[in-house]
Amino acid sequence: MCATFRIDFGEDEETLRDIARRIEERYGAERVASIGKADLFPKDEAPVVSKDGVGLLSWGFPLGGQPKVVFNARSETVQEKPFFRGSLVRRCAVPATAFYEWDKRGARPQRARLRVEAHPMFYLAALWNRFKKEDGTALNAFVLLTTAPNGLIAPFHDRMPAILLPETLDAWIADGPTTEAAMAAIGLFAGAMRLEAG
Repeated sequence: MCATFRIDFGEDEETLRDIARRIEERYGAERVASIGKADLFPKDEAPVVSKDGVGLLSWGFPLGGQPKVVFNARSETVQEKPFFRGSLVRRCAVPATAFYEWDKRGARPQRARLRVEAHPMFYLAALWNRFKKEDGTALNAFVLLTTAPNGLIAPFHDRMPAILLPETLDAWIADGPTTEAAMAAIGLFAGAMRLEAG
């Protein structure tokens, strides 16, 4: 279960710089600075890339007035769940430079930072939707999709976020219903990753 990730706009990566520019143009430089300086958790705002461009959305679908949100969904079963049915045509991707999991194999749990080798930035597959808050205002929110863990993560966790690289991004965010081709883009991630102390 991915409950924390990070986007570091200081990485030397042209796509990251472009995303930061677009957020700055739309929301202001302070928003870029605040997002890029902290780990992001459920209910935080995060950059999201969709067929409509780049925007800031809240992480987690609300649960009818409850304080908790649904922030992850299993990619294998998301198409069967009525809760997500209206979101299946709203596919998006969340840029990230790292995500975190807890390694509980030792005497004390350790936070592990996971990165993708050779890609300072990658994307986390997501769905988004529009909700109405109790005060009547709109809330645009996303939920991350998870998948089976790869060989690096499997020893300490049974799930991992569905990772997209630039070459699979377009297949995921393309307009229209969620198809087999879109789901194939978020299968088991076989690319090289590295684990760092969190």
